[in-house]
Amino acid sequence: MKFFRFEQQRADIIGRAILPRGTLGGTCDSCDLGAEMARQFSLTPWWSAILTRLGIALVWYAPFFLLGRFGTFAKLGLDEKHKLLDRFARSKNYWLREIAMILKMNACTAGMANAETMTYLGAYDFGRAPAAAPVLLGRSGT
Repeated sequence: MKFFRFEQQRADIIGRAILPRGTLGGTCDSCDLGAEMARQFSLTPWWSAILTRLGIALVWYAPFFLLGRFGTFAKLGLDEKHKLLDRFARSKNYWLREIAMILKMNACTAGMANAETMTYLGAYDFGRAPAAAPVLLGRSGT
């Protein structure tokens, strides 16, 4: 599924509220989270991105519906963005909570899609030379 450019831009703004610059030692600061999410979803079936697309739209226009403000998510300050996302995550409505978690998961996955972040995290021994294979003495272990 291909994201529209405006969806990528919105996903990047929402993703930066979830994963601000400087997080993870600044290793994902140069990553365009929206473009990376779009790249990941371009490799999947169309239905796998439906909740993410819906979540981007809901969060983007949430200030109007939830806060009674004219404007979009981009117009909020960082603290207000966090409070709004927290409101989604704590909602009694399962679908709103699920959308918050899906957006968080996708932002984090996009932010960790580079070698620098994986090395910083020490994930999967990324960037290290493989260890020598253990020597097995026999089936019984003797």
